[in-house]
Amino acid sequence: MPTYSFQFFVSGENAKHVEAIERLKKLGDSCLAGDYELEVVDVTQSPEIARETGVLATPTLIKTAPAPRARILGDFCNCGGLLQQLGVAKPQKPHHTLVFLDVVNE
Repeated sequence: MPTYSFQFFVSGENAKHVEAIERLKKLGDSCLAGDYELEVVDVTQSPEIARETGVLATPTLIKTAPAPRARILGDFCNCGGLLQQLGVAKPQKPHHTLVFLDVVNE
């Protein structure tokens, strides 16, 4: 079982979501040495999962393991600080700006 587990909630399939998924996979492969699982949930296909998880907006990325859970809402066009925001990586000297709407630790 992988050390890290993420759920990525999207609404329908479009080019931006496909690009974001590819960026997240590339980030997981390079920064987490592939020791992760990424579940993509289309809320139009599986609204019950979104309701159970409390997802109200897309795109939303949730780190489900290890604890504590964390979520980021917004555009993942710059993944530079994404792992730091999720509590996965130690803070480094900032060199990128991460655009996000909200971070909620659960």
